[in-house]
Amino acid sequence: EKIGKEDPLYYIEGATNGIVFSTDHLGEVFIKGPGAGRIETGQALLHDLLYILREI
Repeated sequence: EKIGKEDPLYYIEGATNGIVFSTDHLGEVFIKGPGAGRIETGQALLHDLLYILREI
């Protein structure tokens, strides 16, 4: 799915990573920063999400 210019992820380039998620208290949250590569970042994100799920 293509995203439009109104989406903050549209402007992510190169090794920069970005994520948009929605929370009950804050609404939509956008975070971006330097990345280590898509595979490494995906692996770290999965690790963190699994950790969070185990702690809830």
